[in-house]
Amino acid sequence: AIEAYPQLLGLRVESNMKPKVEYLKSLGLSDEQTASVILRYPQLLGFSLEENIQVKVEYLRRVGFACPMCDILLKFPQILSLSIEDNLDPKISYLRSLAVKNMSAMIRRYPKMLSYSLTHTLIPKVQLLRTLNVSVPAIIEPYPQIFGLSIKHNILPKIRYLQSIGVKDPMRLIMMTPQVLSLNIERTLNPKIERMKAAGINDIPQLLYANPQVLKLNSERNLVPKLDFLLGRMGLRTNELQRCAAIFSLSLEKRIQPRFEEMEGTGILHKSQKTSNQTERQEYVRSLKRWMLYSEPQYQKALKAAMQRSRGGGLRSIDCAPDDKNGDDDDGKERVK
Repeated sequence: AIEAYPQLLGLRVESNMKPKVEYLKSLGLSDEQTASVILRYPQLLGFSLEENIQVKVEYLRRVGFACPMCDILLKFPQILSLSIEDNLDPKISYLRSLAVKNMSAMIRRYPKMLSYSLTHTLIPKVQLLRTLNVSVPAIIEPYPQIFGLSIKHNILPKIRYLQSIGVKDPMRLIMMTPQVLSLNIERTLNPKIERMKAAGINDIPQLLYANPQVLKLNSERNLVPKLDFLLGRMGLRTNELQRCAAIFSLSLEKRIQPRFEEMEGTGILHKSQKTSNQTERQEYVRSLKRWMLYSEPQYQKALKAAMQRSRGGGLRSIDCAPDDKNGDDDDGKERVK
């Protein structure tokens, strides 16, 4: 902190530093969080408490940041250095004009965006999105980090890359997962695409449309093991992956493999896994997806029902999964591991 702000040595502890530290704590910051904020931006200890820090905090609260200020300060304490008249107010007014549903949540997600130039960064990015015929709020609200990406060196090259691998409507994909714009082409995107090609997947764009989160998976630790398991142990075919692409967002170790092995061990899986009958294959894929996406309570309920049928002699194959309307709910998904 001293190296970043040598003037710290000239500040009085009792009359200068301590009141500011206590004020930061009053905003909801713990001792550890307060120390983190100061280490990241020690210059704030040189600001006037009454004429700067408190004024900025009250302004942010007045424009809609009534929720804990600690979220913003922990991510971007430099916000306290921005002028209200020349910086904060014009940018917040502009962002409000974009009809974002929850602007305060968007800024808490990426407060650094308020430090970017309105004329050279914010407005050009919005104009680009409009030129690409996409909903601006639908992109910037979940992913305000787009304002920190270069149009020339990042956004446009990603769009061209997606087109080069056969994605006819790259903005549709980006709308679904805007975080793809932050992924490096050479180190992240291309290795994944090559892995999918090596696995024999021919219609990669359709798989990505079905679950663009695939592009965010770690290639060696996540994507490849899942491909090996789905195409090997589970017996899926490459042209069937699109229909159950949601499974890629589940944990292999915590969800996919243990459930599949339990289903095998209890006899829920039968000959439909290896059948060549098209109708039976479609039913196998549909039911397999349903079983994997069940929330844990739904899965246990379905498993119990299947076991009861098995004891009664009525269990034939995986198609015995109960017709649960909630089977494909997002509640059945886990974070990508």
